[in-house]
Parts: sequence; C-alpha cells; structure tokens
Amino acid sequence: MGKLLSVVVSVYNEEPGLREFYQETKKVLEELGGLISQYAPEKIVLGMPKNMDGSEGQQAADTRAFGDALAARTNLPLHYVDERLTSASAHLALQEGGLKRRAHKAVVDKVAAVLILQTYMSCPARFPAERREPT
Repeated sequence: MGKLLSVVVSVYNEEPGLREFYQETKKVLEELGGLISQYAPEKIVLGMPKNMDGSEGQQAADTRAFGDALAARTNLPLHYVDERLTSASAHLALQEGGLKRRAHKAVVDKVAAVLILQTYMSCPARFPAERREPT
C-alpha cells in the first residue's frame, strides 16, 4: 500500500445558513495541491454527504463540485464514500472513549474522517473511482 495522507476539510461553517464553500474553495484547493505535491498520494477519498434516504442534496452537489475541481487539479482518481451517520458514530466512539460531550466538537470531524477512510480501506472495490467533466 502506498502512502496515506488524511486531511479533514469542512466546506460548511458550523452555523446553519452561513456557507463558506464557494469563497474558500480556491484557497483549500491550493493548500491541498501543496500537500498532494509534498506527499504524492495515489488517490483521493472524499466523504459524500448524502441525505438519510440516500439521495443527494445541495451539500452533495457542492462536494461533487469540489471533488471535480480537486481531481482536475491533481489528475488523481477520486473515490466518494457515503458519510451518513459518521458524525453520530464518531460521537459514540468519543463517548465510549471517555471524552466528555462538550469536548467532542474539537475532534468529531477528525474522527468521522477516520471512519470514512476506514470504510474505504476495508473494501476499496465498493467505491470505484469517479471522473466527471466539470460543468
């Protein structure tokens, strides 16, 4: 197995209605491009924020737009992993680990990212690479 680089990027602000995706995308792509140049990963794995019924809403569309831009910039294969309930699972793992609920906020996204990556690594064949033409 090649090198493993895990980076947690949230495209949404904590406060409902305040979206930072569009204004921050270029900056995040530049920063990730630097990390990708430095560590030379073989592929990109992104969490896909699907609705509970499995449909894709605006967050999923934004994630796909971000993934398309990242894949175009890096020319690396891109794999999406359904991230439904990963935050809930992360909170549960943190609670079981003895971390007080008020301390979860600082690390829950990182733990959820680990769960997404573990899901991918447990069976990569379930998540074929996607390459879409930017719209």
